[in-house]
Amino acid sequence: MKKKLKKRIKTDEFVNLIKKLIELFTTYRRELLIGAIAIAVLTLAFVSIKTVQGIQANKQSALLGQILILEEELKTDSSKLGELEQLGSSSKYGRLAYLKAATYNFETGDTERAIDALQQIPASKKDLIYYQSRDLLGQIYFLQKKYDDALAIFEEMERDSPKAYAMDIVLYRKAQVLAARNDIDLAIEAYTRLQQEFPGSYFGSQAPTEIMKLEQKK
Repeated sequence: MKKKLKKRIKTDEFVNLIKKLIELFTTYRRELLIGAIAIAVLTLAFVSIKTVQGIQANKQSALLGQILILEEELKTDSSKLGELEQLGSSSKYGRLAYLKAATYNFETGDTERAIDALQQIPASKKDLIYYQSRDLLGQIYFLQKKYDDALAIFEEMERDSPKAYAMDIVLYRKAQVLAARNDIDLAIEAYTRLQQEFPGSYFGSQAPTEIMKLEQKK
């Protein structure tokens, strides 16, 4: 008897629950439909965005691969330089394309064309590519004996103290420029800092020899 009563009570509770759900749906049918439509629209939008992002990512990956292929082909075919420079203005990886083109021009002696490419790289994103381009530009100015321009670049990099770039290289470049300008004391100061802060690096290990050379010029 008790089992039948409990079963009946459970059945009544289930029926009441169903009735309440039906009443709730009837009362708020319009709101529930709007909510369901909104969820469907948001889901569709999310899927569409992810699809577009996937397509764009694949396209950019293909462009990156193209840049690296052109860089390799430049070793045997200089006519590929124009294609590489063109990618500089037409892709997400344009800065990398400009840097690769500038590096090729620098290595082949066309420093003016290298400068043109490097100056296309904006300062809006100061990452590894940016500081590599600044370092290369500073080296070119140094070779051209434009010491003030070179020093300005390396001092700017020193002030920025970027985590994305090795500071021992920057200090070494700066000391080289100062020595070339015959600023002996400032060059020794830069080499000394390099030696003290980066004793285990290649450039830090070169500092004592450079200091000795400069001391002999005083």
